[in-house]
Amino acid sequence: MKTLQTILYIDDHPDILEIGKLALVKLGRLQVETCDTVQAALALAENPAGAPDLIVMDYSMPGMDGRTLLDLLRARAGWQDTLAVFSTAHGVEEQRGRLEGPGIIGQVRKPFDPLQLADRLRAFWAAHHAG
Repeated sequence: MKTLQTILYIDDHPDILEIGKLALVKLGRLQVETCDTVQAALALAENPAGAPDLIVMDYSMPGMDGRTLLDLLRARAGWQDTLAVFSTAHGVEEQRGRLEGPGIIGQVRKPFDPLQLADRLRAFWAAHHAG
């Protein structure tokens, strides 16, 4: 199984993005690229070699929901098989159908515990690769 190393973290709330990045880099020892807009994420995806191991993205962002953005990112060369985890402030149960699908390996409810974020993402990663 390939080890989780690189993450693209997309969220339109700067404080959540900063806390998430700090937790993943400092505590999780992961490489993290961040985007705070849909447009920034799409621009980053123009580089086929820049595809991360995992995308962690807010489901509710201005102008586009996370599922639509994920589909657009995966339409880019080199990004087709990139796995994703959605984060949401809404109840996971109420959005269950929209937060699931091929290559979507988990959901994180906001606010999340920064001390456990990297471990949760690694657990999603390991469960996906085990089955």
